[in-house]
Amino acid sequence: MAAEEATCDAALEALHPLMEKTGSADMVELGAAIQRSREARALRSAITEIEMTIKAAGDGKALEELLADLEGVDPDSLAARTQTLDVELGELNEEVAAAASAMATPRGCSQAWRCKKWTRRAGRRKPSRRGRNSGCSPSSTF
Repeated sequence: MAAEEATCDAALEALHPLMEKTGSADMVELGAAIQRSREARALRSAITEIEMTIKAAGDGKALEELLADLEGVDPDSLAARTQTLDVELGELNEEVAAAASAMATPRGCSQAWRCKKWTRRAGRRKPSRRGRNSGCSPSSTF
């Protein structure tokens, strides 16, 4: 029993500088201080992780530089502008798709390699999809 008390006393003696540093009067207060320290460490780690994520999304600029770029920016108007641009982009994509579709429709000699006179020049005859050679008129079907 004396050995256990000596071990306990030695442990408390070793903890004394830590208790003074944290302002803890007893082991309960020291435990609370240790818990606060763990929470603070977790918060610092989370902040560092968030800063790294922001920096990566900000093309590698420093956090201070990104914050300076934000001065004078109204987030509400920026969100509204983003929505407007999304709508405009959708409309433009529809126009491009319609134009691409129109360009894919054979007209005249726009697809000359399919026309009768062009395949003859190449020394070969190529039948159309309907089984006959087509001419180069706008009414031709391929």
